[in-house]
Amino acid sequence: MTVWINGSFVEESDARVSLFDAGLQHGVGLFETMFAENAKVFRLRQHIERLCESALVLRLSQELRVDPFCEAVELALKRSALDSARIKLTLTGGGLNMLHTKPVEGRSGARPADPTIAITVQPRLSYPHELYDSGVRVSVATGRIDSTDPFNSHKTLWYWRRLRALQDAASAGCAEAIWFDIAGGLFSACVGNVLVISAGKVRAPRALPGITRNCVLDALRAVGVEYEPSPMTVDDLLGADEVFLTSSGYGVLPVVAVEAANIADGRVGPITRQAVEAYRSTVETECPAT
Repeated sequence: MTVWINGSFVEESDARVSLFDAGLQHGVGLFETMFAENAKVFRLRQHIERLCESALVLRLSQELRVDPFCEAVELALKRSALDSARIKLTLTGGGLNMLHTKPVEGRSGARPADPTIAITVQPRLSYPHELYDSGVRVSVATGRIDSTDPFNSHKTLWYWRRLRALQDAASAGCAEAIWFDIAGGLFSACVGNVLVISAGKVRAPRALPGITRNCVLDALRAVGVEYEPSPMTVDDLLGADEVFLTSSGYGVLPVVAVEAANIADGRVGPITRQAVEAYRSTVETECPAT
């Protein structure tokens, strides 16, 4: 694994942050998970722009710049010498906590503590082909998401409840877990977005803005599949013609059942297959072999 922390490469065994870092003490931080194919990061700038926008909106930092982040990620990928890679960028509040301040030399007043920035690069995970050919079963997560909480629309470090839901899903033989909000509306999966096909249209809740999600929606619109953002209930999910998930990790993952209930006939549908192929084609186009 290649590790970059605050501007320097370190050995994996020496990769450390302070015990008093806000990410550890309070869960204050953001992250982006990306992948590279043919030694090129897929939609790198979009990932970094999302991270910087979240940091600004959530008041983690107002001083982040997109270009230096992109350069650091590309440098870490080059250092790894991997053609196919999983890349994670983590940004924390640094210091003791996010309210900690220190004087700025030559100026009155103070500014927030410097954030901790870490990049890791490792071989990309390979998912079995049968998951895409036959689809997966998902569970419904216990508990509900507060969709009015602005933090739930950003990729923050507080992932404990999602990891617990994934553990519960795996124990039930499911590949993912689906979250609903406190009003009963479809929200997202644990690590990705949910898209539903009904009457030939793709529907999706207004949840976390996903890089893969937007890529797939653009590809489907290009072949005439209309997109309709709309709230959905569990009945809409179970009554769908097709369902699939999107994330940078697994790309487009077909869903054929929610717990014991099949989606339609329990097989991967034609529009979902279009989405899988369109996404793969986009990745091949934007990350070409040299």
